[in-house]
Amino acid sequence: MKMKQNNSIHCELWLAVLAVTMMAGPVRSLAQCKAPTPEKQAGLSVYVVKRSHLSPTNQLTLVESAPANDACYWKLHYRDSSSKTDVTLYLTPDGKYLVPSLYDLSVDPLAEEKAAAERLRKVLEADGPPSQGTANAPITIVEFSDFQCPYCKRMADVLENGLSAEERKNIRIVFRNYPLPIHPWAKDAAEVAGCAALQNDAAFWKVHDYLFQNQATFTADNVRANVTTFAFASAGVDKAQFQTCLDKRLAVGGVTQDMDLGNGNGVHATPTLFINGTKYEGAKDAAALRAILANIRKSQMADANEATPKLAAAR
Repeated sequence: MKMKQNNSIHCELWLAVLAVTMMAGPVRSLAQCKAPTPEKQAGLSVYVVKRSHLSPTNQLTLVESAPANDACYWKLHYRDSSSKTDVTLYLTPDGKYLVPSLYDLSVDPLAEEKAAAERLRKVLEADGPPSQGTANAPITIVEFSDFQCPYCKRMADVLENGLSAEERKNIRIVFRNYPLPIHPWAKDAAEVAGCAALQNDAAFWKVHDYLFQNQATFTADNVRANVTTFAFASAGVDKAQFQTCLDKRLAVGGVTQDMDLGNGNGVHATPTLFINGTKYEGAKDAAALRAILANIRKSQMADANEATPKLAAAR
């Protein structure tokens, strides 16, 4: 009886493997994969709008159409410009089905997630945004923030005062601007802070703290003048260079770049944190942040312990 049960299990496993193999289809070179015709792609766009419950008036744009793998699943990446929504789907080789994701059974999913998070971390830290902490800190927090957002003010306070000096030794904090259109003076504040960042990181963090600490006093009419006066009074600020930056709006490009980076990586609200490449939305109190950091450190220690025997074996 036991032998029959084992045979049954083996049979089921074989059928499952066979089904996956048949679904994948024959292996080809990417050059042999055929793109959907323009008519097919137009029909797919209409289907995606309906399936995603988007308004027919939304501007859905196909931003990427390319083979996803050598089994000729076809990747279709859409962007809805009106709601800043990205939709990625995969068309099966026979052109009959759209699926939301592909899983490579030869890849460890946890290792794949870690590798993807590490790639994103590097992207979010690129191009020298303002930062605090050592460059090689084991934990990097990239914050997308809005100077007029009250929840961002809370988050800034937690990052500054909610962690001990010992905890902060292991953390690097990177700031990215994400001024929301509902806040009338947020973008002006971001530009003035950007001019401080073009001078040096120390000048930026002084302006950063001043903006959040005095958030309730600013309006669309006074924020540029007040923050500029504060910056001029700060040590280490070149007034002429700062004024030139304001007059010529030299910081606009950096603010726009931050916003585009956020939009391209799923930022929809502030504050949004990426901690070692993993996204966390909304303000976190000190306890919640500590719990996240503790789990990350625990995972890092486990990875280090796992790597140690492999290094010893290699020697």
